[in-house]
Amino acid sequence: METEEMEASSNGTLLAVNFFRGEEELSSQMSSFNEAMTQTRELEARATEELREIKQQGPSWLELSGMTVQPDYDLETFANKV
Repeated sequence: METEEMEASSNGTLLAVNFFRGEEELSSQMSSFNEAMTQTRELEARATEELREIKQQGPSWLELSGMTVQPDYDLETFANKV
């Protein structure tokens, strides 16, 4: 009987140790995941800002492109706008 109690106690301790190890590992993985998500959000914000800048420049590039189609466009004006 005493042996069974010692085994049960030993098994309980072993389970507790394994549980805490698993919890530490999970905590480490969650930390890595949170860091990755933070980096993803930063990259997403930067990409959104760059896209916004490109969209703002779009009309001027379209205008310049349209100028070159006209046979009598002013090359000096075109060069200055570029």
